[in-house]
Amino acid sequence: MNVVIAILMIFHGYVKASTPSTDIDKFISIYKNLEIKEFQLSHEKNIESLLGLLSNSNLENKINKLQKLSHSCAASISCTLIKHEVKRFEQRFSFSKKLKSKNVKNFKELKEVMPLYKESYKLALSEWTNDFDLSIEDISRFEMNEIERIRKELSNIKPSKNTKSSSAQEVIKYLKDINEKVKINLGKLFTIQTVAEIKIELNTNPQSQNIPGYYDSSKGTFYFSMPNGEDG
Repeated sequence: MNVVIAILMIFHGYVKASTPSTDIDKFISIYKNLEIKEFQLSHEKNIESLLGLLSNSNLENKINKLQKLSHSCAASISCTLIKHEVKRFEQRFSFSKKLKSKNVKNFKELKEVMPLYKESYKLALSEWTNDFDLSIEDISRFEMNEIERIRKELSNIKPSKNTKSSSAQEVIKYLKDINEKVKINLGKLFTIQTVAEIKIELNTNPQSQNIPGYYDSSKGTFYFSMPNGEDG
């Protein structure tokens, strides 16, 4: 939700001079106080959060206010995002009511009500893809096409004849160069850039050598693995 607010504020800054209406300001004010949890990969937690929406007696009233503001919105760029968010909340709230009407309290019970189970999957698809019209068949077809595409690409890759191994220091330099290129180009995509400094080190833990690389936020360090050693 913070991302949506940030985007709205950026676009609203561009259109404010030609938009006397304060509908977007009102929308942001209500929107950021909705306290609606983001969708997660856990179906169980999503069912809990959806049912939790019904415990907020004022939520439906707030969503109705957002809907009215979306209809009167005058700034086309911002309105597209606003209307999308309103529809997203309406779908969640409507599905929550269906869960309650069928007395579904967890994911196990949901699986026993097949029409609702399919609807929950479609709801999750819309949350993760931002496409309300995407069907289960669409995503399945997309997945199969991607698998076939990747298989073709892999079949065209010729084995490298380069037998030279990189040293840990060479890998560190390579990754630092990439990091610098990313930081230089951040300004092309974001108006505000706050980037924490990152350290890059060789992962020496034998139990995690199967992981190519990972970031440890507690240490501000990215670790890369060389399971075959620097001479492998």
